Amino acid sequence: MRKKIKLIALGAGNNLGKLVGMLLRKDIGLKFYNHFFERAPYALIKLMVRFIHLPARNYNWEILLANGKKVCTKIDGSNIKTSQFALSYKWHSPSLNFIEKLLIQHSPPTSPWVDVGANLGLRSLLALSEGRMVYMIEPNQELNAINSERCAMNHFSNYEIISMGASDTNGTAEFYIDESSYNSSLNTAILQNNVLDRKEVISLDSLDSIFSSLTHPPIAIKIDVEGHEMQVLKGAEQLIKRWYPPIIVEVNLVSNNFNAFNGLMKNYGYSLFQIKSYGQNKYLKTVLFEDTNRPETNDFLAVKNIELSKILKSYCV
Repeated sequence: MRKKIKLIALGAGNNLGKLVGMLLRKDIGLKFYNHFFERAPYALIKLMVRFIHLPARNYNWEILLANGKKVCTKIDGSNIKTSQFALSYKWHSPSLNFIEKLLIQHSPPTSPWVDVGANLGLRSLLALSEGRMVYMIEPNQELNAINSERCAMNHFSNYEIISMGASDTNGTAEFYIDESSYNSSLNTAILQNNVLDRKEVISLDSLDSIFSSLTHPPIAIKIDVEGHEMQVLKGAEQLIKRWYPPIIVEVNLVSNNFNAFNGLMKNYGYSLFQIKSYGQNKYLKTVLFEDTNRPETNDFLAVKNIELSKILKSYCV
């Protein structure tokens, strides 16, 4: 019976998606849908992403950020990554949206945002909209071109795109780029069932080297590098010890890096939280360092500042 109900619901969702898709062929329908999507509740957004496909043509999409500001992004009908990106801010992680807003609010106005593994720049949008200095470290030149174009569209000027990979060494390495770009990695094992699009030889450098002359403490260092996170952190030892900034890290499941990451944050004296939307304005869960069991999420926030930790705990389950 459950299976039958599920099939009926799936069929209804697909039919509704096709109907809405027809309405999106008109500019006025697309503009209304853009406005509605960006303000819809998250449960509805998930259904919209699943069943309704944006038209494959060129147009601009307006993203409504957690701070109430808007960012315009170009959708290229020949590049599905651009339409996926347009929906990602509302769909990917409301909890990360909230955490970014909170960290920016509780940082000095001169503090920059450091985005390691920037990809299409999703996690830099909020800081850019606030006029903060943003460093986007990303070796994929195709994505960097899209990021540059979006910054120009929105008149963002306080940013730097650093076209290389972050690691614990200076040199070069083969970078494996999958079709979606989201799982691109220096490690082929991370790709698993993802389709390899191409590989490129990229430059590598450590965060300690890249930011040796940084004069203000970062708002946060965000790291999403598909299994290479421990090398990035190893290459950021002096940067971390100098400022002890908040660190947002995606710890890749395939890499089995959680225990090493957990131990490193403990050695630095950080408090560690897993990031996930738990409902009722709760976005975090404290990670106990003695607990070596894998948490239920890949996304973590490490914080050293005691006052900031107290603020964050009010959003913990």
